This record gives sequence, structure tokens and C-alpha cells, in this order.
Amino acid sequence: MQPPKIAGGLREHYPPVEHPMVRTHPETGRQSIVFAWRFMNRIVGFSEHESKSLLTFIGEWVKESRFHVRWQWEQGDLAIWDERSMLHRASADHWPQKRVIRPLEIDGDRPFFDPDAEPIFLSEFQPYAY
Repeated sequence: MQPPKIAGGLREHYPPVEHPMVRTHPETGRQSIVFAWRFMNRIVGFSEHESKSLLTFIGEWVKESRFHVRWQWEQGDLAIWDERSMLHRASADHWPQKRVIRPLEIDGDRPFFDPDAEPIFLSEFQPYAY
């Protein structure tokens, strides 16, 4: 069975890439797990079974409420987050209001891992210290 032509065209223009599984934030030096379930198909150096097992584990782990921020929207609110160290998933709990999104993406940094990076804490706010 041959893949559809559109899929082949996408692969040609957007070939697979490798990123570190743990990345170092370029400004803070803090480390975070890189996880984009729909865009990850395996972990380099792991067997297919090991990759799927670890990705499934991480996928379930990040669903834990201790890692979540739930925003109760009010008129005039603006939410900004850094996708380099956060996962974003919107909930459909805003009805009957309209959800208006104006995403801004900054191009430029490539994920990297520096095991010797010293984290810099920009404030006392620790989003995962509930």
C-alpha cells in the first residue's frame, strides 16, 4: 500500500527531525521534558516497544492535575505562556463565549540539552509546587 501523495509531499517539505528528550531552557537554564505526543513517533536509541512504553507513560503522567493550570477567564484577560517549557491544551469550557486566539510564535532557538546548566529562578513562583 502506497502512502497518499499529500503525506509524501508533506514529508518531503517537512522531513523528520530529532530533538533532545530533555531540553534546557535558553534563558533560565531549567530543564524540562520535551513532549509532543502527536508529533513524536519514537525515542532515538530505544526499541520501538521501549519508545512506545515511555511515551505512553509520559503522556499519562502529564495528565496529572498537579501539573495543570486552570484559568477562569474574565473579560480582558490575556494568557501568555512559554511553549519551550509548557504543554498547552485548551478546554472547551468557555461556552457561550467565543474563544479568540491570536498566537504569536517566536522563531529562532533550537532545542538543546546542557547537563551542566545551572538553573536561574526568575522569581519565587513555582508553578508545579502546589
